[in-house]
Amino acid sequence: MRGVLWLIFCTVLAGISLDAQTAPGSRKPDQKKAACPERTTSTPLTFGEVITSLNLPLLKDCVVEYVRQFRTTFNLEPLVKEALQALHAPPELLDLIPKPPPPKPLPLPPPPAGPLTVVCEQPASCAIGVTDHYSDVGEDGKKVVKEDHYFGVAENGRKVVNGLPAGAADIQVYADGFEMEKRQIQLQENQPMEAPPFRLIPNVTSRRLKALELLNKVVASFGGVQGLAEMAQAPGTGTASISDENQQLPEWKMSFNGRWGSMRINFLGDLGGCQASFVGGSATSECKGKLRHSPQETQIRSVVALFATSQLPTLLAGMLTREVGLVENGDSSGVRKIETKDGSDYYLLSLDNGGDPSEVVYRSKPDASPITISYPNYLKKEALRYPREIDIKDAKGKQLAVFTVNDVPVQLGK
Repeated sequence: MRGVLWLIFCTVLAGISLDAQTAPGSRKPDQKKAACPERTTSTPLTFGEVITSLNLPLLKDCVVEYVRQFRTTFNLEPLVKEALQALHAPPELLDLIPKPPPPKPLPLPPPPAGPLTVVCEQPASCAIGVTDHYSDVGEDGKKVVKEDHYFGVAENGRKVVNGLPAGAADIQVYADGFEMEKRQIQLQENQPMEAPPFRLIPNVTSRRLKALELLNKVVASFGGVQGLAEMAQAPGTGTASISDENQQLPEWKMSFNGRWGSMRINFLGDLGGCQASFVGGSATSECKGKLRHSPQETQIRSVVALFATSQLPTLLAGMLTREVGLVENGDSSGVRKIETKDGSDYYLLSLDNGGDPSEVVYRSKPDASPITISYPNYLKKEALRYPREIDIKDAKGKQLAVFTVNDVPVQLGK
């Protein structure tokens, strides 16, 4: 600061020294004192104007009057006073320049908070950072002071944090492969606190890798692609309860066989029997007796299509060729979900606690209404696991059909 002021002083002095010798109206020693010229502005005097006036004989005797009338833009800081005294400024000039304000008192530190416990449920080895922010009120108004702290990695899912001030604080929890989560809390003076547990959500890349790994694990539990193929070709017997126009579910006996989405079913009811097929996305039927050309025959065609498209081997095989992602349901139920991320149709597969498919939501195209296919239990025979019950509902939850498989007379590998 001292160097800056002296540089200003010397620069101004050098620039005016020649003008001071030849300034018009400068009086000789035997001349009377001239009247002070009027200033062309009424603004306060700057430091440069004051030292310029002190160096000009014509203005040196006027600077006191100017400062008394118009004040100054600066205060009498120690270095300013020293510079003016070096120019032989009169004491009354120094008395007119405002003294500097007293220094601002340092703000009192905020009171300490009690220990903060951070709990990480997923993953247990999360890293923890805290940003505390408190209000500092001074002469220049209210401002927020923020400080960042890093407290390392939690041990066994817990970390006790000390040394934070009372007031608002942001907890940041993060880990590789997960989305960072941020939460604001209010810390009380000398009061211990445990923040609500954190469950981080895997990031997009992690969810895709985990979903593919999980889907392959599900397929492997059915014997891999070969196992799915044998499931798809397995014949069986059972019953079909089909919703009619009265939303009733009359039961039909059925026997079936098929291959990868193509299905042939024989139905037998109180009014007779029907043979129905679903091949290449189209359903056909041939009924006898009273069922021929009846509303029930039309219904049979929709039922065979439902049964064919709800076959678990077909749905799993369809998902294997797609880009998939893991869906986080945000609770502790243990249910895991895999969804397709590409294509015009859509699959959402839910797995139960044992890892078996429990439900598939399927939509054939973006504007189509989805159907929900539930697999509440499985039939186990030899090395085969086949859905014992297939429950199909529409988008509004209306039950369309319930298929029950009584037997799958097949031995794998033979």
